[in-house]
Amino acid sequence: MILEAHLYNCNPSLTCVIMLYLQFFHLFTSTIHCHNFQVEAYRDMINPVVDAFKYLTQLEYDILQYIVIERLAQGGREKVKDDGLNLSDWLQCLASFWGHLCKKHLSMELKCLFQYIVNQLKKGLGTELVVLEELIQQMANVQYTENMTDEQVDAMAGSETLRLQSSLFGSTRNYKVLNKSTNKLRDSLLPKDEPKLAIPLLLLIAQHRSKIIINADATYIKMVSEQFDRCHGILLQYAEFLSSAVAPSTYVQLIPPLEDLVYKYHIEPDVAFLIYRPVMRLFKSANGGEACWPLDDNEEGESVSYDEMILHGDSSQKSIMWSDLLNTIRTILPAKAWNGLSPELYATFWGLTLYDLNFPKDRYDAEIKKLHENLKQLEDNSDNSSIAISRRKKDKERIQDLLDKLNNESDKHQQHVISVLQRLTREKDKWLSSSPDALKINMEFLQRCIYPRCVLSMQDAVYCATFVQMMHSLGTPFFNTVNHIDVFICKTLQPMICCCTEYEAGRLGRFLHETLKMAYHWKVHWKWSGRITKVLNQCMESKEYMEIRNALIVLTKITSIFPVMRKSGINIEKRVAKLKGDEREDLKVLATGVAAALAARKVSVTTSLLVPFFRIRGPLCMIMRCMCGFPDYYAEFMGI
Repeated sequence: MILEAHLYNCNPSLTCVIMLYLQFFHLFTSTIHCHNFQVEAYRDMINPVVDAFKYLTQLEYDILQYIVIERLAQGGREKVKDDGLNLSDWLQCLASFWGHLCKKHLSMELKCLFQYIVNQLKKGLGTELVVLEELIQQMANVQYTENMTDEQVDAMAGSETLRLQSSLFGSTRNYKVLNKSTNKLRDSLLPKDEPKLAIPLLLLIAQHRSKIIINADATYIKMVSEQFDRCHGILLQYAEFLSSAVAPSTYVQLIPPLEDLVYKYHIEPDVAFLIYRPVMRLFKSANGGEACWPLDDNEEGESVSYDEMILHGDSSQKSIMWSDLLNTIRTILPAKAWNGLSPELYATFWGLTLYDLNFPKDRYDAEIKKLHENLKQLEDNSDNSSIAISRRKKDKERIQDLLDKLNNESDKHQQHVISVLQRLTREKDKWLSSSPDALKINMEFLQRCIYPRCVLSMQDAVYCATFVQMMHSLGTPFFNTVNHIDVFICKTLQPMICCCTEYEAGRLGRFLHETLKMAYHWKVHWKWSGRITKVLNQCMESKEYMEIRNALIVLTKITSIFPVMRKSGINIEKRVAKLKGDEREDLKVLATGVAAALAARKVSVTTSLLVPFFRIRGPLCMIMRCMCGFPDYYAEFMGI
């Protein structure tokens, strides 16, 4: 009151204006706080509030951002529920509100919020990453999910348009609006003049992922598993966004060298390659070829030297030779690992993607057929009003544009896979070296390549199985495919199930599913089916909660093709039936789902090929059995 009186005595008209603004901002901030309280409590309020905020000015948007950060930073409220697993409802609602708001109103500034998340990660706090997850999902339509259908998993091997069309939200998106919001998010992370937070944020998320396990203070392993899976999912989502939204030439300039990722920033090799993979795909022949690795740029079919590939840097960066990259890779693994493996195989395995090895022709054809049907439905529409005609015209143009893209990308993808396989055909002889112990080669390959990557994502799980099948089809020297599968199932499957998080168990199950499909095609699965049954039963009989849950999750991923024998099916059904009465609710739900899947699958004794084959007696049978991957029969036959 004294200040108001003093101002009024000095300049009455100016005082009235100042007091009017003060009253307005007091009312505005009170309204914003009220709306924030509402959207935190009621998710249904998010869309109406977002629509109402379209009338705000830029200053008011800045105030709103400050209030949201204040709500995130203030103490007194738990950000995780009492179960220690799920995020609090208010935090999830606030993150969803912010994602929808920034997608709808592109004038929102995001730099301060990103700086807040970076500061929290530096303190070892990653709960607020859910806000980043919502921003990427809403503004860039990039979402990572574990629950994908077989069709969606197949589409993940395709082009960007195919992946988008096959996603849950891809077919209903306005692409022009999506491009604008994606560019806004990218520019907020990579401003021209101010500090760029995109890469520091990426590295901090990768480091936080490792620290969750190292600095675990949760009461139960289940809580640590949930935190790790949540952080890992956001890392995959953010890495995919950066690789798709940032131009490759810009990405190369931003990403540190592979050596720095591993040794300076202490990022695990599998995650380091996830970050560095787009850079590897820009290496070109030093002889002036235009094709980038892993495409084949040698039309004459001659052997290509790795030393001839180079990554040209800009004026501030020196060029990198492929041989330099291989030297860095040699330092990542212990020296004994290279007794059987080669840096060339390691670089090839971690540098390729599912897009390079698999051309999902059926998925391309299915999506193209679906778009043709949509066009036909538009043409059959009898509404001739001006509004309907205008809408149909726009829809036809959009669908035709998608058709052209899919047709072009389908042809390009097919040629891409052919070119990659041509290069791999020439390089396969350098991948493995002769060793008297084939078991060690397979163990090193599984430990250094397959295991770390098959649990990274669903796409990577399918990729690992596809890579093994590719090595087999190319006739890679010193690689025994049957021995590889035998080591995986008979020696390492059970330890892997015990060591996985919930989502990793699902990915491991997907890899096992793809591996069994390959084995079933060769009709050499009798012994492995029995071993898988034994492993799953042992895990389900364990007293460890994580071991039981992971076994059930793996089983859910393979029930479409396993078990194949009546005895195995009966044994597994008995164990699952016991778990349906477990007092732990989540295990009970999982067991009920598995029991339903097993009941839907008609398990019968395989009689068409395997049973007559295994009833044969004599030396010829023993030789055939050992050729089909049964070392115990081979040992019996040879008297070992």
